Amino acid sequence: MPKNEHFDRQDMDSEIPEDYPTPEEEAQAMDEYDLEDPDMWDIEQLLREVKEDFQPHESDDSASNDPDAPTPEETQEFRDQEYRDALGDCFDQVFEQPEETESDDAVLEAPKTKHLRRPQRKAIKKRGSGLLGIPHFISTIILVALVIAMSLTLARVLWLWADDVLALTKTEQEIKVSISDSDTMNDISKKLEDAGLIRYPFLFNMYCNITSAREKIDEGEYMLNSIYDYHALVDSMTGYSSKQTIVEVMIPEGFETRQIFELLEANKVCTVEELENAAATFSPDDYWFLSEITAGGENCLEGFLFPDTYQFYESDDPERVIGKMLRNFDNRFDENLQADVEKLNVWFAEKLRSFGYEEDEVKKQALSVRDVVTIASMIERETAGSGESDTIASVIYNRLSNPDYPYLNIDATIQYALGERKPNLTLEDTQIESPYNTYTNPGLPVGPISNPGLNSLRAALHPEDTDYYYYALDTDGMHHFSRNQEEHDAFLESLEEDNDE
Repeated sequence: MPKNEHFDRQDMDSEIPEDYPTPEEEAQAMDEYDLEDPDMWDIEQLLREVKEDFQPHESDDSASNDPDAPTPEETQEFRDQEYRDALGDCFDQVFEQPEETESDDAVLEAPKTKHLRRPQRKAIKKRGSGLLGIPHFISTIILVALVIAMSLTLARVLWLWADDVLALTKTEQEIKVSISDSDTMNDISKKLEDAGLIRYPFLFNMYCNITSAREKIDEGEYMLNSIYDYHALVDSMTGYSSKQTIVEVMIPEGFETRQIFELLEANKVCTVEELENAAATFSPDDYWFLSEITAGGENCLEGFLFPDTYQFYESDDPERVIGKMLRNFDNRFDENLQADVEKLNVWFAEKLRSFGYEEDEVKKQALSVRDVVTIASMIERETAGSGESDTIASVIYNRLSNPDYPYLNIDATIQYALGERKPNLTLEDTQIESPYNTYTNPGLPVGPISNPGLNSLRAALHPEDTDYYYYALDTDGMHHFSRNQEEHDAFLESLEEDNDE
C-alpha cells in the first residue's frame, strides 16, 4: 500500500485527548440507541475521494484554453457549494485544512488532530416511560387510583347532602324551635342546626331560595322532628302548623292495632277509619322488617306499631302518625337485636336436631324477624308480671321444637281471634276457625297478636333454658310452670280444691 494511503491508527490514538470516549464506550452508547458507527477505514476512503474531487485534474488544463470554460476559482466555489449543500454543518469539519498543506500526508494527518464526530443526537426516551420517567403502567395505575378516590369522595359528599335533605338515617326526636318575625333565613338555618334538625345550613338556605320557602315560614313555636326532611321542616313552620294543638299519647305495651287506633281517635289525632285506610295502603317496601307482610291485609302492621309515648297534632296526617310508630320500631330493633336473631336461630336449630329433625326441616323452621315479633306478642299478652317473660318464652320454644307437643295452646291467640278478652275460655272457643288459633293449628299463628314492648322482644330473643311445657295462672297472680301433663293436671286440681274451700 502506498505510504500516503497508509493510516497509522496508533499515531491517531496517541493524539486523542484523555477525556475523549474510548471506542468501547462509544460502541456501548451507540448500542443503547441502535446506532451504527462506520469503520475508520471508511472514513479514510471518504476523505481521499473528497480530496481527489476537490483537487484540479490534468484534464482541466486543456479546458483552460476555452474562453467560456469556468475558471478554477469558479469551479472550486461551485464544488464548495455542492459539498456544503450535501454535508451541511459537517462541511467545515471535513474541509477545514491548513492553507499551506500540500502533501497527501497532511490530508491523512487531519483526522489525527481532529476526530470526525457524528452530530450529537437528543437523548431518546426509553420506550414505556411516561411522565417524569415513570413507566406507563404505573402511571395508569396511579391515574386510575386518583380517579377512584375522587369519585368515592364525591359520592360520599353527595350522600351526606342527600341524607340531610331527605333525612334518610336520622334518629327520631321531637324538638321545639321558636321562630321570630325578624329572623332572617340565615338565623332560621342556624337555629335548626343548633337544634340538630339539619347539618348543613348552606344547603338548607339553597333549598329555601329555590323553593321560596322563606315566604311560607311564619313566626311561632313549632314542634319539629329530627326525621323531617327539608320539605317537612318548611311545612311544619307555617302559620297553620303553629296553630295546631299538640297531643301527647301514651300507647301501652301489648295493645292491639285496633286498640291503638281507638286510643288515637279518642285523643282527636285521627279517626279509626283514617288510620285503617293509611295502614292498608302503607308500602311494605318502606321498611325492611315489613318485607314478609301482605300489603293491605287485615292488621298487616300488627306487632310493628311500637308502644311508646308520642306527640301528635290534633287532626294529624294518618300516614305521618303510622310512620312515626314504624320508625320507632326500626330504631328500637337495632343492629344488636338483628344479630340476636341469627344467634337465636343457631340455638333453635340445635334444639330441633336434638329432637330428631332432619336438616331440611331444620332449615324450614328457621325464625324470621316477623316470627320473633309474633312470639314476643304472645309473651306480652301471656305475661302476668315482671320476671316471667323469659320462662314463658322457654315454654313456647320447647313446644315448637318437640314433635310431641305440636300445638302451642296459647289462650291469648284465641282472645285475638275472638276479637274480645274473656276471663275464661270455653271448649267451643278453643275450636274457633281462625289462622290465629293455636289449639287447632300447629306451630306459630299466622302473625303477631299484639304490639310488644322491648322487654318482650328481648325475652323472645333470649329465652330461659328450661324443660317446662305447661303453665297456668296461680292464685297469687303469677304463673305456675309444669314439666309434663301430670304435673299440670295436678296443679289445676289443687286450684279447684282451693276454690271449693
